[in-house]
Parts: sequence; C-alpha cells; structure tokens
Amino acid sequence: ELYRAAMHHEYSYWRRTYGGTDDALPERSVFYEAAVCLTLLSAVGSRASALLGAVAELGRDGAALNRMSRTLKTCIGEPDGRLTLRPDPVADQLTVDVLNSSSGLLSSLLPLIDDDERVALAVSLNRAGAADQALATAQLRAAIGIDPQLLGPTLQVATLQGGPALIALEQLAADRGSELPADLDDQVPDNILL
Repeated sequence: ELYRAAMHHEYSYWRRTYGGTDDALPERSVFYEAAVCLTLLSAVGSRASALLGAVAELGRDGAALNRMSRTLKTCIGEPDGRLTLRPDPVADQLTVDVLNSSSGLLSSLLPLIDDDERVALAVSLNRAGAADQALATAQLRAAIGIDPQLLGPTLQVATLQGGPALIALEQLAADRGSELPADLDDQVPDNILL
C-alpha cells in the first residue's frame, strides 16, 4: 500500500505537468500504462512516442502521443536520457498492478521493441518479481511466446539473477509441447555454456 500511495502523489504531479482541464486529461490508467511501457524498457527519450503507441487509449493520435511523451520525459526522465520510474519498488508495484489489469499491454508493446529494449524488458520483468513472482513469471513466459527473440535476454537474466526469468525458462523447458528455437546457441550469451 505504501508504494501505491507514492504512485497517487506521483500521478498528481504527472497531471499538473500534463496540463489542461480535467475533462481533457487522460484517465489515470492511461498515465500508468504509459509509464509502465517506458519503465519496462528503460526507454530512450527519442523512442517514447513510438513505444507509447502500445497504449490503446493513446492510439495513433500523434498529438496525444507527443503530449504524453513530453509529460513523462519531464516526470520520469533520468539524467542519462532514459525514462524510468524510480524508485524500483514503486516501479515494480506499478508494473504488476498495470500488467494485472491491462492484459493486452505487453503483447501490444512487444512488436515495437528493439534488441536493447528486449534486454531491459527481461531485467525489468524479473525485478518486478519482487512485487509478484507468479505474475512476473507468467508475463515472461507469455512474452517469449509472442517474441521468441526475448529468449536469449531472458536466459542471460536467469543466469545472472535467477528469479522469475529462471522459473519461466524452467517451465518452458518442462512443457511437453515447448520447442526451443533451433538458433538458441546464437541467442545465448558467450559466457554461458550449454
């Protein structure tokens, strides 16, 4: 509850930064989904508008995407130009809350991401396991099913950190119908031996 209370205050700041009248403001859930999209990927500011296209309520409205992008660049921008909600426990709680309530968000986001963002996604979902291990594990499994290129980064995270990434991979390997990609060797980091 402490982290959710912190998000209530954060949301108030985002609303003020977004500006406009109450009837023109996006719903709280839209702000939250947008922040989670960027935080999961530790997104570079220049990619924000494209990635926010995963938020259904923002749709393809260029003005809305740009306004939300500007708002979150101001509110969650890091000195290195990355967009990430801090501190991590608050981001992790928001991530699991949003992924619990917005089942299609991750599947909408995956087609938009690049290789660096895949690594960040595996790290972020694994870390979100601190707030809800079962959800983080399920989300990693589902993400690998949608985007098999996420397998390599998830394996790397599992090797270094364990957690939901390791559990997801163990579950995938145990599934009778699960086939590992033929190019798995190409996806495994060089410092890991199979």
